[in-house]
Order: sequence, then C-alpha cells, then structure tokens
Amino acid sequence: MHQHKIHKHYIETSRGLVHAQEAGRADAGEPPRPALVLVTPTSFSSPLLGPVLAGLAQRGWHALALDLMGYGRSDRRDGHWRVPAFADNIIEAVAASGVAPAGLVCGHFSCWTGIEIAARPAAVWPTLRGLVLDGTPRYTPAQRAEMQAAGAPPPQPWDEQGTHALAYWNKVWRILHLLTPDTPLPAVPSQRFREAVMCLLEASVYEPNTALAAADFAIEALLPLVTLPTLVMCSDTDWNLKHFDAVVAALPDPRPLRLAGTNPLHDPDAPGRGDEYAEHLHRFFAEL
Repeated sequence: MHQHKIHKHYIETSRGLVHAQEAGRADAGEPPRPALVLVTPTSFSSPLLGPVLAGLAQRGWHALALDLMGYGRSDRRDGHWRVPAFADNIIEAVAASGVAPAGLVCGHFSCWTGIEIAARPAAVWPTLRGLVLDGTPRYTPAQRAEMQAAGAPPPQPWDEQGTHALAYWNKVWRILHLLTPDTPLPAVPSQRFREAVMCLLEASVYEPNTALAAADFAIEALLPLVTLPTLVMCSDTDWNLKHFDAVVAALPDPRPLRLAGTNPLHDPDAPGRGDEYAEHLHRFFAEL
C-alpha cells in the first residue's frame, strides 16, 4: 500500500502565518483530486492529524489541514477574535493554497468557523458539497448572556515558584483525561503525545480566551442557513455530547453519527485510529 507523505508548510495571510499539513495533492500534469479542508478540531489535535490525512489521501482525496490562528503551529492571535474573523482567515488561507474545497471538516471550537463559512453565500466556496461538524458546542442565548456579563477570564498570574506552570499542566491533564478517561498518563510519552500536550499548553499560555467569541456567536440563527449535507459527529466521551441532539435538530440536512468511546482525534496515544476517522469522512463525502 502506498504511503502518502504529510507535507507541512505555512500559508501567509493578512493576519499572520497559518500552519498547513496536506497529503494527496496531485502531481504536475495529473488531474486534481477532490479536496477536503480540515480545520483544527481541538487545541491539541494538530499533531494527531497525520494518520487521518494519509488515510484520506489513500482513499483518493487531497486533504489539507489548517490550524486556526492561535492553535497548533499557526501564529498567535492579535487579541480577541470573534468567529467571523476566524472564518475570514480560513477563507483567505484556502484561497492562497489554491484549493477548491469539496468538503469542510471542523471540530469543537472550529465548528463555529465551519458554520459561519457554510452559512454565507455559496459563492464563497462554490465547489463545497458537504460539511462535517464534530463535537459542536451550542450555547443558548441565556448562556451567552452570562458569558458576556462575566467577560473573558483573567490570564493565569505567573510567579517565581512556577505555580502557574502547574496550573497550566493541571488544565491540560484535565482536558486530556476528560476526553480519554481510560488512558493513563504514559510513563514515557510518545513523540505524538508530547506534541499534542505542547500544542495544548501553548494555546493555554499564549492565547486570549475564546469566551468572548462564544458570547456573541448566535449559533441558533446560523444553523438553519447551513443547507449543505452535514455529518454531525460526536463521541461518547466528548463534553459537547449534550449539544448533539439540538445541533442535529436545527440543521436542514443532518447526517448524525455517534462515535462509541473516545473520538479517534482525542486519543493522542492511538495513531492507528486515524484511519478509522478517515473512513468516516470518506464514506460521507463519497456519497454526496
């Protein structure tokens, strides 16, 4: 079986460099393959996408994964961004890449970016045939009003004893353990596991909190505008499972898919499961 190499590079945009990973781009002289754009599913998933991209390329797709600004290996953000700013940046990066997306795959916070893009006029990406939303957060107007009133939480104060470092680690381990509850901390973590932890730590240390983006994203108004066939995914251990039914009910053309156990993209010590995730995406987009 041919092994597809993952090419990593940066795409320059007007607001900074967007980190890209891709596999399956057609060689010169070959007809282009249908393209799938994946946007960082979680704060730590950028290093975990390699097997997914290779699996998609093996199945005939050109897969392009982009880290949201401030996530993975993309540049840090210049202050608080609202969801339309993230969407504009991804649209600009995709245009610069020369890719004409047939599908868009998003997860967790980036689901809002995907919804924002898909709810805009079809002229933005006229080739787009379908959308994947994996673990979509859906806050009610009342919950958003509470977030708006509370404002963004203050940054973690630093001190010479390094208690801030322990606070960041506690946050990272809490997130990882919530999503992979049966996975113990490896005594000697793999390179993949280390890179996932570092991406999550960097997002915690450097980035403005996304609470303000959540506070003014009226998802209930935009979901009915997403007329594309939409694969709505969520795993048993995802904390956004409680929003799953409401997201499905609000979309005009939903295709719900519950994943048993831990999501393959939330499992930093199981690279083999990336092909499992690629198969879910392939089945959905191949039928459109």
